[in-house]
Amino acid sequence: MKGRGVADGSETHTGTTEVHTMMLKLEGGSDSLLIASEFWNEILDWAEENGWIPEHARSYYLTPNDHLVSEQDAENLAETLEFIAGDLVLHEFHVSDRFMRELIDCLSNLVVFCYRGSFRIKRTHLRPPGAPSGPERSGGDRSGSR
Repeated sequence: MKGRGVADGSETHTGTTEVHTMMLKLEGGSDSLLIASEFWNEILDWAEENGWIPEHARSYYLTPNDHLVSEQDAENLAETLEFIAGDLVLHEFHVSDRFMRELIDCLSNLVVFCYRGSFRIKRTHLRPPGAPSGPERSGGDRSGSR
């Protein structure tokens, strides 16, 4: 995924430390996720490369101005991310088990969140180095049921 520190946000694959990461808040009806903007950008790239057809221009999803992602758009994104996660499990990549586990966990959180329906994209605080960049759940049911 373009060599970024996707799973933990503290290092790139080359080992350099990132100073700060702009965080986005994906806010649904009863749940929200915090996600690094760089990770979100890569997720959208990956989803489009694997067949997701967004309802809006790319800039809509990358400019966190309280934009609403519709229920249908969120469901389509969830289906694509679910496919990607399954594809990752089927292939052998030369990355650590820990990295792969964290990446699959991040994708799973996004899939569950997107299947819950529409959500808004908002900008939030800057995250200090060493903090996770993958999605973090807050509020709502964490059982994974749709």
